[in-house]
Amino acid sequence: MGRERGISLIELSVVVAILGVIALIVMPNLSASSIQRLELSTQRVVDALQFARSEALRTGELTGVLIDVDDTVAIAKDIAVFVPDTSASPFALDRFVTHPLSKQPYDQWLETAVGGSGVAFSGGVQSFEYDGLTGARNYVFFDANGAPVWLEDGKRYRLVAGSIYLALGTLGRQITIESVTGKVQVQ
Repeated sequence: MGRERGISLIELSVVVAILGVIALIVMPNLSASSIQRLELSTQRVVDALQFARSEALRTGELTGVLIDVDDTVAIAKDIAVFVPDTSASPFALDRFVTHPLSKQPYDQWLETAVGGSGVAFSGGVQSFEYDGLTGARNYVFFDANGAPVWLEDGKRYRLVAGSIYLALGTLGRQITIESVTGKVQVQ
């Protein structure tokens, strides 16, 4: 009778030890990857806000950004840059602004951002508060001067506070909009 084929306990132990070493090497890279995904998604939101402001300054048209933190807005995805139809109150979407690189409507899912998987909006349903209005909104508009405003019944309201929170696990970033100038900052 011949010797049976199989693996010995020593061979199995060596394979498990090698897999353990590989796991230790890979684990730090996973956390670095998480930080990178959060940073890429944060930059995507910042780019949308800055692009909308620059378009408002360039064209003189009121330009809006939707930050759909809870996926309740049917007209757009998570991040959208658009020109509102101000003849209606509340406003309606007139048209999406075209993304400068892709030449497609600036209407994007946060989850489909390059490397953006797992990053989500957090910290509340609404993001922007305006002087003279009760409650917060998830839209911000930039006027021809680049100032962040809200438009309702033909009247413009000044932004008082604007913050967007992004999270990935225990990691987080806060994006703020300065109420007078519309400057966007990441904290």
